[in-house]
Amino acid sequence: MVLTPDAGTIKTRKPRVVPIHDHLIEQGFLNFVQKAGKGPLFYNPQEAEPEEDDPAKPRRGRAATIRAHLSIWAREIGVADPEVKPNHAWRHTFKQIADRVGIPEKVHDEITGHERATEGRKYGAPTVEDMAEALKKFPRYVLD
Repeated sequence: MVLTPDAGTIKTRKPRVVPIHDHLIEQGFLNFVQKAGKGPLFYNPQEAEPEEDDPAKPRRGRAATIRAHLSIWAREIGVADPEVKPNHAWRHTFKQIADRVGIPEKVHDEITGHERATEGRKYGAPTVEDMAEALKKFPRYVLD
C-alpha cells in the first residue's frame, strides 16, 4: 500500500510503501478498496456538504469527522485514559506489539515512518518484502 501526503497526514511528509497484514487481506480489505475506487475509503466525497455555516462553529472536514468517530468508538471499547489520544495510540500499540513479537526495530520504524535513531541505521532500509515477512509475526485480532 502506498501512503502519500496528498491522501492525509503522513509522519515524514514523504510517500512510503507498507505491506498489508495477511489478516486484513483475508477479511476482504483489498476488495473494499477496489469497490471504493479513487478517493477516500471511509466516506463518500460525492455527498453534498451541509450548506449552513456558523462562523462561531467552523465545520470540520469529513476526514476529521471520521477520525473523531473512530476516537469515540475506541473510547467505547475501553481506551479510557484521558491522556491517550486514541487514534495516535494505534501507532504506539503497533510498536509495542511489534517489539513483543520480535519484529526488529528497524523494520517497525520503516512501517510506521519513524526516523531511525542513528545515521548508521539509515543504511540498508528494510524492503517491502522484509516488512511483509515481519508482519506475519504480528498477531491477528479476534473478531466477533
